[in-house]
Amino acid sequence: MKKKFLLLIIIIFISVNSSAQNLSEIKNPLSNSLQLIIVLTNDWNSNSGSLEYFERKKLDDKWISLNQPFEIAIGKNGLAWGYGLHGNQLSDYKIKKEGDGKSPAGIFSLGSVFGYAKPDEIKFLKMPYFYSHSKCFCIDDINSEFYNLVIDSNLVSKADWKSKERMKLRNDLYKWGIIIENNTYPRVKGNGSCIFFHIWDENNKPTTGCTVMSESNLLEIIKWLDKTKNPIVIQLPKNEYEKLKTIWKLP
Repeated sequence: MKKKFLLLIIIIFISVNSSAQNLSEIKNPLSNSLQLIIVLTNDWNSNSGSLEYFERKKLDDKWISLNQPFEIAIGKNGLAWGYGLHGNQLSDYKIKKEGDGKSPAGIFSLGSVFGYAKPDEIKFLKMPYFYSHSKCFCIDDINSEFYNLVIDSNLVSKADWKSKERMKLRNDLYKWGIIIENNTYPRVKGNGSCIFFHIWDENNKPTTGCTVMSESNLLEIIKWLDKTKNPIVIQLPKNEYEKLKTIWKLP
């Protein structure tokens, strides 16, 4: 009986600890970055939080804060582990899935800036940019070959999607935005799509998964970002951030 009980404990221990990665074995995802954005929430279920951004001159320098943290909103159902530079889970909390109303937690590269401004109006940018016109969509159909891609439908010979997000809205929520590269390399069916920084509505409401803020704060970040400095975003509950702080020399 004692042997069976001991075996059961071992099996439970293995099953609980096999899903999350060993933090000490993961290469520091920030090792090649000079720009860092940190989004923190009080816990996994919070749908609001704060954003602070940092820079360093050299890779071995300490991170220097460039702003007073400002308010943001995230997914209406809080956070779940996304798929980014950290791999997937760094603890045994939930993994993000399509349609769960959660923002991705983890460490992610930033993709293109997008917006309603035409290319000749954004010469101040130091990031890739695409112009969001009426035929631009982000595909959230998990069965489409274009799943989790922002596309110009004029350039697609066959539309294989049944659902999509328009990148040109009838309001200003997507007037400016930045792609957060969750579930990007590789793109896995059902692991989440169309995750952005963008402008919040007049009520500062939580979203279905994006991170939102005031237009002035977002534009401040967009003007600061520089692709050559490999900008990274971290989104985490405060307790998870504290676990990583020493290991990855976070501010």
